[in-house]
Amino acid sequence: MFTRLISLLFCSGLAFADTAPTVPALTYSTYLRDRFTPNAIATDSSGNIYLAGNVIVDPSTSQTTVLVVKLNPHASEYVYVRYLGGSVNDYAYAIVVDSAGNAYVAGVTTSPDFPVTSGGNLGTAPSSGTERSFVAKLNATGELVFSDLLGGSANSYAQAVAVSASGQVLVSGTSVASGFPSTPGVYSVSDTAFTPYLLELDPTGTKIVFSATGIGGSAIALDSSGNIYVAGSTGFLTYPTTPGTYQPAFPVFQTCLAPCHGTFQGPNQYVTKLDPTGAKLIFSTAVSGTGNTFNDGLAVDAAGNVYLTGLAGAGYPFTVAAPATPLGPALAALATPALPFLTKLDPAGQKLLFSVPVGGLGVKVDSNGFAYAGGILGLLGNYDVAASLPALANLPAGCLLPNPTRGGSAYVSRVDASGNVLGSQFIGGSNLTISGVALSGTTLWIAGATNLPDFPFSPIALTGSSLRPTPQPGAYLGAVDFSQPQPPAGTPQIGCIVDSADLEPAGPVVPYQLLTVFGAGLGPA
Repeated sequence: MFTRLISLLFCSGLAFADTAPTVPALTYSTYLRDRFTPNAIATDSSGNIYLAGNVIVDPSTSQTTVLVVKLNPHASEYVYVRYLGGSVNDYAYAIVVDSAGNAYVAGVTTSPDFPVTSGGNLGTAPSSGTERSFVAKLNATGELVFSDLLGGSANSYAQAVAVSASGQVLVSGTSVASGFPSTPGVYSVSDTAFTPYLLELDPTGTKIVFSATGIGGSAIALDSSGNIYVAGSTGFLTYPTTPGTYQPAFPVFQTCLAPCHGTFQGPNQYVTKLDPTGAKLIFSTAVSGTGNTFNDGLAVDAAGNVYLTGLAGAGYPFTVAAPATPLGPALAALATPALPFLTKLDPAGQKLLFSVPVGGLGVKVDSNGFAYAGGILGLLGNYDVAASLPALANLPAGCLLPNPTRGGSAYVSRVDASGNVLGSQFIGGSNLTISGVALSGTTLWIAGATNLPDFPFSPIALTGSSLRPTPQPGAYLGAVDFSQPQPPAGTPQIGCIVDSADLEPAGPVVPYQLLTVFGAGLGPA
């Protein structure tokens, strides 16, 4: 019999303008499902929650297939559970939901028998050792509406998906071979090997409206006018940029892969805005430093401001003091990127409005211009992130992992329109990663993966059938409400609960287990 603990709150900021002071609170937290790695999360207008990723269907061979689940707004029961795939391996990397509750899922398959609906053969089926992008549409009850292969005979994988108000489906990703097809009148390159792509399908999923190559990314967003935004990272200095933008030239620097027998141009982050037809490049700019920079999130607010998040190495353009690397500038450029960032650009892509060291794993923005981002703590690369990030300045030292190289602990933050961190919620765990965030009102839903369910469990959560440590990751689902009223001064606040013996994070506990509680105001002076 388990006793479940619910983390109360951890606050690193105070009031919002013109509203009563609020703080974040972890309101839902659970280990959801064995052998399921959710790579994307979305919510609909009714508050239902959608997860898409890959699940291991044969533990002996680690064969995977796509899994899409829909939960009710309280995540107290499944609305549907849908498997999609063939006889080899299939992965979903992105999901978006339209106003009718239809879910659009994009990813990659290596299965020659991946299910394709009539008219969906927009790419040839993969053969041995090849991979194809796919996009599929599920209706509100989880029935398959269409399923398409993309990219002709070129190896490729889809990383992002969006849907317009009129039902047009946009897919972006990377072609890893020559021959990815393009259409006239849009940006294209002669050799598509290891270059991004961006394409649009009609609402039936049977016709390509346009297909551009050499442009695209791992994240995609639309504004209210239908303009298309893509963001990603590239090691090529030939990705198109436009004059007069924030950073029209990519920084040139060398990086390497351990054990560093040779160096090469490191990856830079970029963001690109196109008109709704995909024919006009409105702006395209790098947003990078002198070290490896990887994008892992894109959002656009009602005014057209652009938000980027990810992980960066040395020299990233922060507008506040950023944690310093102990390696020195020369070695920092070669280091694994470790420093999270949340960056905001103006609608013209010309000005850096703010750039703060927070988040790194998914970003959403609400109608008030507040940005929400997920992140992970631990000794990431060569930065002592937990001790340096202002978003977590009030986190008790006892909540940090005794052995941070083993994994990481998750957190989420809320940032105002000027870049001030209004509040952060520490989630904990010793090997919990965040793969995506989705916003429903003032609640931020978090999807992730873990093989050690040692984080707080909420009492009403859907708990997986197995809570044993397992070498194969399982799904995590959590929710943080950023509208909880601020407690009176002096109210005890819990930062984390750990096992007293080794100060490791504690999830479900057993009777008579000794626990240590870290926080503020927990006892007499």
